[in-house]
Amino acid sequence: MHKVDITGLDSINAGDLHRGAELYYNHFRPAIELYESDRTSFELASDEGLMLLAKLERDVRQVERYGEQLATKSVEDVENSVNHIRVLLIGKLIGYVLIGVTLAYLIIRILRAQQKVAADLANTLQIKSDFIADISHELRTPLTVLRANAEVALDLERACVHTELLEEIVRESSHMSHMVEDLLFLARSDAGALPYDWEIVYVPSLLRELAERGNVLARQYGAHVHIGPMTEGKVRIDRTRLIQAILILVDNAAKYGPTGNIITLCATKMGGEVQMEVQDQGPGISEEHLAKIFDRFYRMDEARAHKRDGSGLGLAIAKSIITAHGGRIEAESVLQQGTIIRCYLPLLKAPASVQLPAEPALTQNAV
Repeated sequence: MHKVDITGLDSINAGDLHRGAELYYNHFRPAIELYESDRTSFELASDEGLMLLAKLERDVRQVERYGEQLATKSVEDVENSVNHIRVLLIGKLIGYVLIGVTLAYLIIRILRAQQKVAADLANTLQIKSDFIADISHELRTPLTVLRANAEVALDLERACVHTELLEEIVRESSHMSHMVEDLLFLARSDAGALPYDWEIVYVPSLLRELAERGNVLARQYGAHVHIGPMTEGKVRIDRTRLIQAILILVDNAAKYGPTGNIITLCATKMGGEVQMEVQDQGPGISEEHLAKIFDRFYRMDEARAHKRDGSGLGLAIAKSIITAHGGRIEAESVLQQGTIIRCYLPLLKAPASVQLPAEPALTQNAV
């Protein structure tokens, strides 16, 4: 009874019930058993016993009512707790849903903002490319006319007092024409409007042609092109464009290298690619400049920039052409030892049952 906390009753407690039952059992029950021998004692005992039993019965009913109240209250407490927990769970669930919706909304806003920025950037780049293409096209015609008129004037009167000025006009207009052509090339390449005439060629024959044409450029600077190791295989290329890219590398190697510089062309198989190398014996490129040499208009220093004519776009054009062939380009250099430019192009896979025609015997001497 103590466990169910009935001690809080106003008229009864556990001790009262216990003592009442003990009194009935110890005092009145023996008297009641005297019914046959002592009728008077029996009657007195029975009256008092009945009164005590009635009191016990009332106390028990009171305890039962209190127990029912406790049970009812416990059920109500449980229901209240369940309702409270339910409200908390619903609140948390709603909170999680709101957080999820808010995050989704924020993510959507961020993505839309990024898409807008990307679209604006693409539009800006397109405007830039269109502008470069337009201005290059507009400049090309007057530069051509200027150069042609200067050349005509030189042909008409070589002894003219303005000969030196005319020759300078020819040189500078030629330089500007090359720069305009380079700008126009890159603008068309960025816009994806540059046509490519694809064909399949043998790597050794391509390397020989590169060495032959590269020597024409190299000799202008007192350099020489040498063919190094070559691999068999075929590549799918635009011959004119790829030769243009490699000759840009050869021209740079000869232009900035010492007199007597030997430029080596190699072609090595690397997995499913052919690695074409242009190696020189020049002054080399420092680490801080090496990663930027393929950027447009990038110049390492003023002395080098003005040493020879150039637009600062050659390596960017070479990279653009190599990338359009599904390849990549990279540079390695050691100061005072030289530079190696590597171009990687995909090799065509020949069927196992088909043998490539034999190439003429290869030599690795100078062309």
